[in-house]
Amino acid sequence: MANQAPTLLDLNGTSIAENSNVGFVVGMLTATDPDTNATITLTFTDGNGSQHNNLFALDANGTLRTTATFDYETNANSLYIRIRATDEHNASLAKTFVIN
Repeated sequence: MANQAPTLLDLNGTSIAENSNVGFVVGMLTATDPDTNATITLTFTDGNGSQHNNLFALDANGTLRTTATFDYETNANSLYIRIRATDEHNASLAKTFVIN
C-alpha cells in the first residue's frame, strides 16, 4: 500500500487578547494521517496565507505561540499563518489559519 498524505490539520485556538505577552499560547495544532503509526512534523510554510508566519513560533509538540505583542490599533485585525504537516515519507498537507 502506498503512503498517504496527512488528511487533517487543525488548530484549537484562533484568537489573541490585545496586549498579551510575547509567548502567549494561541492554541495547539494537530494533524491526522491515515497511515498507521505515521510520524508527523508541523512547520510554517511559505505560500498564500503565510504573511504573518514571522509573528508566531511553533513548538515541536504543536503549540502555537506569539513572538510579538499585538495592539489592535497597530496590527492587522486578522493575521494569516500557513502550516504544513509532513509525514516521514515527505507527503504533506498545508493549510492557512486566520488568527484574530
